[in-house]
Amino acid sequence: EYLDIAGTTLLALDSTGHITLMNRKGCELLGFAEQELLGRSWFEFVPEDFREDVRSVFHDLAAGRGDFHDYVESFVLTATGEERLIAWHNTVLRNEDGSIAGTLSSGEDITHRRLAEDRLRQSERKLVGMITSMEEGVVFTDADGVVRTVNPHFCDFVGLEPADIIGHRIADFHPPRVQERMEQLLEDYRAGADRVLSMERDLAGRHVALRVQPVLDGERFVGMVLNVHDVTELRRLESLRKDFVA
Repeated sequence: EYLDIAGTTLLALDSTGHITLMNRKGCELLGFAEQELLGRSWFEFVPEDFREDVRSVFHDLAAGRGDFHDYVESFVLTATGEERLIAWHNTVLRNEDGSIAGTLSSGEDITHRRLAEDRLRQSERKLVGMITSMEEGVVFTDADGVVRTVNPHFCDFVGLEPADIIGHRIADFHPPRVQERMEQLLEDYRAGADRVLSMERDLAGRHVALRVQPVLDGERFVGMVLNVHDVTELRRLESLRKDFVA
């Protein structure tokens, strides 16, 4: 009963790779009834592209020749022909004489998680490509205000390498009075605010216009984006114009 209420797939194989135990979660994953699985070779449920490699590794392990991995990620083949990515935690079962009797594994379906991670990486690559060509400083932080992405223009502007910026809190690059505003802004964003903060300040010996706004995943606050534009020359010209008019 405990095996059937477990939230993960539980799978036991004998030393030849045949299924000796499969709980309800595993049956639902593969799309077969328990009686249809017991006694069958596990390798039937490994996609053909990986089948022989997995079989060889298992047989080497059973013979005491291979290296045992207590965690692996591998695909399984369901009754409908769908491939699912499973994160397995494995234990070797041994006989009284120490020989290998089989394996016991618990598996979690991470297919959707991995797809989401892949989409995120693709989005990040597109984002990096887009902001790299921008002629203003761009900084992205996470929800804690820690810098995760920065473009070359900003690095050149402040005279720092990306490694000197990424992983640090964005507030640390501002004077105390601006730090307080940034920290308050983070709190406001976490509470659901969506306002944009615009300010001007001196940075790296230049006068800059700073624009901060939240980054949302649906309605969830996931970070901030800061745009930094050098307005030194613009403000100098404005000052000259005012002096001329005066």
